[in-house]
Amino acid sequence: REDPALYQATWQRGLTNSLTGYGGVQASQNYYAVQLGTALGTNVGAFALDVTQARTHLGSSDSHADNAMSGQSYQVSYSKTVSATSSTISLAAYRFSTSGYMDLLTAMQTREAVNDGLSTESIWRAKNRFIVTASQGLPDNWGQIYLSSSLQNYWNQGGDSKQYQLGYNTTYKRLTWGLSVNRSYSLYGQTQNNYLLNFSLPLGNSGMTHVPQLRVDLSHNTRGRYAEQATLNG
Repeated sequence: REDPALYQATWQRGLTNSLTGYGGVQASQNYYAVQLGTALGTNVGAFALDVTQARTHLGSSDSHADNAMSGQSYQVSYSKTVSATSSTISLAAYRFSTSGYMDLLTAMQTREAVNDGLSTESIWRAKNRFIVTASQGLPDNWGQIYLSSSLQNYWNQGGDSKQYQLGYNTTYKRLTWGLSVNRSYSLYGQTQNNYLLNFSLPLGNSGMTHVPQLRVDLSHNTRGRYAEQATLNG
């Protein structure tokens, strides 16, 4: 409802041949988040560890003076690519967040709830999240299939929410396209299917430097909602 502006910046730098440092910042009206992390490449795979500090100002309230919530989120991840079989497995990320941590979406939803006179506890705040992803390249340039699964629980709500996704990506001449199906289970046992079709096409000759890329995403879910998004990079 407030229609706030959002600013984002990311930074990555190779410190040695096997060690990379990275960080980022998100800033919006009444919200900020700062992340710092490092990734290490080894013979048995790549490991990464990062921490994010976030603070949300929630608006007027009689409960405490500045009516703000802040917290940290810690993430550790592992990934391994087997070149001989074109396989990748990523035990991406076990993430633990403290009670006061909110990502941008949760922060904006909580601000709106407070403005409507509701409690901050009416919006669920993530506690633990675990994600597993695996992908497999197909022979004869037939593309790639991938499978991912996630499990998440919350500080202020019992139960878990689960999500499963199966997808396929391939390239035909200069056109790259993909199709994925996502099934989610809410805390209350409700299910929803989401379907996503995307296309990516270079706008120029392949021999050109910095060829712009056009990407189009089309999505539909079992609640009857459609969404379209076009992105141009160059």
